[in-house]
Amino acid sequence: MAPRDRSCVLRALSCGMAIACAAACGVDDLAPVTAGRRPTAVRSVFYGHASPTLYPDLSAEQQNAVVQLYAPAYGQGFCTGTLVSPHVVLTAAHCIQPPGEAAFTASDIVIRIGPDSSDPLAELTLQRVAHRDWEARFEDDVGIAILGTAYTGAPPFEIKRGGTSTVSGQQAQAVGFGMTEDDDPYFPTNTRRYWTTLDVEWVEAAGIVVNGHGSTGVAPGDSGSPLLYDFGSGPQVVGIASTSEEGWVYSANYTNVETQESYIQQFVDQYDDPACVSACAGAQCGEIGGCSCGSCDRGFECQNQQCQEIPAGSGGVCATLQSVAEVCNAANPCPPGLIC
Repeated sequence: MAPRDRSCVLRALSCGMAIACAAACGVDDLAPVTAGRRPTAVRSVFYGHASPTLYPDLSAEQQNAVVQLYAPAYGQGFCTGTLVSPHVVLTAAHCIQPPGEAAFTASDIVIRIGPDSSDPLAELTLQRVAHRDWEARFEDDVGIAILGTAYTGAPPFEIKRGGTSTVSGQQAQAVGFGMTEDDDPYFPTNTRRYWTTLDVEWVEAAGIVVNGHGSTGVAPGDSGSPLLYDFGSGPQVVGIASTSEEGWVYSANYTNVETQESYIQQFVDQYDDPACVSACAGAQCGEIGGCSCGSCDRGFECQNQQCQEIPAGSGGVCATLQSVAEVCNAANPCPPGLIC
């Protein structure tokens, strides 16, 4: 089934900080599951529970692999993330680059570990953040936060490699530090991690749609949180919380990690695979010996494992929504309204 056009009813689960969040996440829409520029934190999941509901045997240590992104400058948590390796926290792109606002830098965010972020077991600084050029498409809503030092106090959750389609029609575990039913939607104050079980309605490459059927769901502050499913060897991450239907107890969209596997894996290779750490030493991008050493930002290209800026007018295609792009260069510029 193709994704439904929900542009009028879905919103990212991260609004903006406090008043900004109220303006951006009106009462009639679906919103990002984060708290945007002015992070919010509500009982995390609407009508959730303090312990895992679908996988009650998850150890307390592994539960702590679900973390909160916290902004010290605002004194608030604003998104949720998942340790997928000792250095790598997986979250949503819009947690790092809120729509229409300046991007967060690594120094703007700390990672809080533990079930209650007001009394964290650990508070970890970052050395780097990265995200896909998501442009408000939930299928590319993937962000990465790299810890300054490896954290070994919580066993990471593995990302599912292929085969996420089998989750369709099943139940999956949702979790996050976002808003709860007890919070003031304009000034949410939750600091605790909550869990709930959601029905998976359908799965495709673009994303995974879940539903709480009016009883439970993910809300602002849960952006970037994992959707977990056990394929037989323990729960794995199959999705990343992106948008949810306002009311927070109905439909929600998760980015499908199967589609984003190579993007996520490059950071795990770079920072936590000993062989790749050695092979990629000094490299900014490309592949060396089967290791992914990173990729370049838009406007740069990988040359000899280094990201080099693409000179203006050196060639490319005109940015367009059409399936066939128009070739452009310095001698053949794009038509008005398009860029090369």
